[in-house]
Amino acid sequence: MNKKLKIKVKALGILDLLRFKNLVPNRRKHFENAPSTPLVMVPYMNELANAIHPKEQNFEIVEVINVT
Repeated sequence: MNKKLKIKVKALGILDLLRFKNLVPNRRKHFENAPSTPLVMVPYMNELANAIHPKEQNFEIVEVINVT
């Protein structure tokens, strides 16, 4: 049970601060370079929601029980 974990922890340094500073500008570059065409695929969760909750359901009344 005495197993050593191999974990590397980086010290907060100048490179981390530069990455943080450039986070928003880099994100903006990615957005600008992304294609403007809409996605063709339907997200999986939307397909699943439509399957679970259909817009229309048809039922047949088989029996009517009068409970008083």
